[in-house]
Amino acid sequence: MLDTGRGRLFLPQSQDGLANLRAARWERESTKQQLGKYGPEAQREMQDRAIAELGLVDTGLSWRVAKSGWSGPESMNEPPATRSPAFKAMVAAAQRGEYDVLLVAYTSRFIRDLALALHYRRVFHRAGVVIFMCDDGILTSDDRDWDRFVEKCKAAEVSSRDQSKNVKSGLMTKKVRYRDPGGLPPLGFRRRKDASKLMEPDPDALGTVRRAFELSASGIIDREIAAELSLTVHVVRGTLRSPLYIGRLQDGTPASWQPVISVDLWNKVQVMRSTRATTAGRPASPSRPYALSGRLKCRACGKGLIGDTGFYRHNDACRAFRRATPERPRDGTVARTARATAARHTRTPSATSSGLSA
Repeated sequence: MLDTGRGRLFLPQSQDGLANLRAARWERESTKQQLGKYGPEAQREMQDRAIAELGLVDTGLSWRVAKSGWSGPESMNEPPATRSPAFKAMVAAAQRGEYDVLLVAYTSRFIRDLALALHYRRVFHRAGVVIFMCDDGILTSDDRDWDRFVEKCKAAEVSSRDQSKNVKSGLMTKKVRYRDPGGLPPLGFRRRKDASKLMEPDPDALGTVRRAFELSASGIIDREIAAELSLTVHVVRGTLRSPLYIGRLQDGTPASWQPVISVDLWNKVQVMRSTRATTAGRPASPSRPYALSGRLKCRACGKGLIGDTGFYRHNDACRAFRRATPERPRDGTVARTARATAARHTRTPSATSSGLSA
């Protein structure tokens, strides 16, 4: 809100000054258990009531996320909610002057981090937007509500910290007593449907897991395994590195299930993967300065190229680049790579030059 007469921002100092101001909504839930009491419908009802009682103008602007407002006691990152596109869009709309009041149904639905709550309070205020917490009747620009705002945000963070401690303690208990790793089950595992919720092998997915290990043991690189099995490369890498498949937890202690992959096959995969340090499956080159680093671009799409012995490559290569470059080797030898590249360049010198430029 801009006081054009004085050329400075003017924020309402009480709820009485909110009449006829433009309102937008922020809705957040992070767990299924919150859908009943704190879910979108309950939050909208609180916001509708505030609009009617305060005489606000509903702009129809609304941003909703199903992400946590807490990033953990030791995290240096902002929580998923404030890193979401929805939250960033809401801040941008405030800075463009599209609304005057941000309605948050419950104080705990804003941000469960005291320092960040105070930070974003200032961000919104600088944009000329005040925040109204519907459940507690807190207006962030009202000095009389300052203590309550801080106490409510602090209580939300304390609750999250206590919950984190309880979860960590529960995971440790489950690990020691039931030999369960906790967390989301990786590929090839599932959680039991009974009260224990313990992890167990998933027979329907074990075929994919075994195939991934067999392909890797034969020398196929992670990216090609991912393409063949319709998985992401991150899932493939996590699967091939994990000791869970040989019946071991991450710390090496026995898990509550028998190995689903033979120890011999698992060891063979680890040895095979340790012999190469590039995603293309080639041995690591000695560390040395690369004269053209950051200077080579794909002529077809403009992406930067990454250099390696006898090859140039870029992630998610375009069709023209793939046609112009030699096939990547699977034998893991630099010498054969160099010979194949040289022979290909001799046969079709114009093909490579059509896809690459310095």
